[in-house]
Amino acid sequence: MRTPPESDGHRDWDRLWRLVHTRTGECASRPLGLEQVLERICRVAVEDLVLSGAAVTLPPRPDSHVVAAASDDAARRLEQTQFDTGEGPTLDACRRRLPVLVPDLTAGHESRWPGFGQAASAAGVVAAYALPLRVGATLLGALTLYGAAVGPLPRPRMRTALVLAEIGVETLVDGSVVGEAGHDDALAPFRQAIDGQAHIYQAQGMVMVQLGVTLTEALARMRAHAYAHGLTLDALATAIVSKDIDLDQDGPGA
Repeated sequence: MRTPPESDGHRDWDRLWRLVHTRTGECASRPLGLEQVLERICRVAVEDLVLSGAAVTLPPRPDSHVVAAASDDAARRLEQTQFDTGEGPTLDACRRRLPVLVPDLTAGHESRWPGFGQAASAAGVVAAYALPLRVGATLLGALTLYGAAVGPLPRPRMRTALVLAEIGVETLVDGSVVGEAGHDDALAPFRQAIDGQAHIYQAQGMVMVQLGVTLTEALARMRAHAYAHGLTLDALATAIVSKDIDLDQDGPGA
């Protein structure tokens, strides 16, 4: 464990670090793997901050959005929804490399995320706080917190959230937390997740050729079609690759 950063949150560092890293029972002597530590961060965030969910994602790419860990399936689905729709607090935090704090997702000015907002409302989530995980200009991912009550996080709870984000940065940077298997093996599940979304990139290329558009526009067309027809981007990509769906027959924005 490194020395806590000099900030208002340093008093929480030791307590939170121990909550995240301490194992009990027969496995107490074994180091936690990277994925386990990130999942612990999410669960500690939910319990300590009294939230409904939390997730850590790796930096989004045009063809993939890897959820490295989540407190539960509902939080994981909200992250996937952001990739499906191309909008949401996590994506904005990663693009801007700044915190995106939305204390009321039901407010009219949050219509910038209609697809995500609808999914959040259905999940009972009315607030979101996305914190980029970064070292200087290097983006490592994001810690996104979801709340079931409208309102900003009080200062002590925001301090705790920032400390957990800092622990997340250390987790992704420091190879000592990945266990004896080593950093490469620890990242294997995330590489597999990226590989598992390769069909989305394949479908994107097919749409690009069919419609004579750029890769970026092809993905936008796919997202629009998926949203309009109640499909996930994953399901649509599978159908495009298997030639069960042809976006060329639907027209722009279908």
